[in-house]
Amino acid sequence: MVEPTTVFAFCIITTAIMAAFLYNLYRRNNIHKINVKTTVLITGCDSGLGYSFARHCNELGMTVFSCVFNENSLGAKDLKSRKNTYVLRLDVTDKKSINNLQANVNKIVTNQQYDFLGIVNNSGVMVFGEFEWLTEDQIDNQINVNFRGVTQVTKAFLPLLRKYKGRIINVSSHCSMVPLPTLSIYAGTKAAIDAWSSALRMELDKFDVKVITLTPGKCSREQT
Repeated sequence: MVEPTTVFAFCIITTAIMAAFLYNLYRRNNIHKINVKTTVLITGCDSGLGYSFARHCNELGMTVFSCVFNENSLGAKDLKSRKNTYVLRLDVTDKKSINNLQANVNKIVTNQQYDFLGIVNNSGVMVFGEFEWLTEDQIDNQINVNFRGVTQVTKAFLPLLRKYKGRIINVSSHCSMVPLPTLSIYAGTKAAIDAWSSALRMELDKFDVKVITLTPGKCSREQT
């Protein structure tokens, strides 16, 4: 069994790396400057890494579009209390929800004359269980959230990303490289994210849009 302190350490290290990475992007790029006019969109901000990412980016001085599935979650409630943070509902499996989010964010970015840094595709679900035991709904939900949802959110925001030469950061998992029993579908979706990101990186290079994969270890869902 993994010790709680080990899980906590993984989460702290991953969040610190992510925050440092985003910050260094600005320092190296003359186009983007850190201030309240700089925006980033992060999915899966109800709890865990997404919530931590949203807090850290906000504390760095950015304006954050924090996407949550449940607007009444503890993470959503805390983020709503922070300045320069938009808490927006998003269901990555619902095309209408994605389109509404894109239209809303595009309108805000344009009207407020924001600089759009990019998106962090963090939404994900994990169901433990041997493959034979999983229901069709459990299988489909992991595929739709972890892979299809990520591709659909990214596709919706590509015009904005090209315009501002932004970044796409896809949160993968160590399971994509070291698949584990009882996590076969989850590992498969994360391996798909890695492969898709590698191809997309080459496709978007001509637009100066960067594609990055972040591969964290095990993290606590409630980590803040």
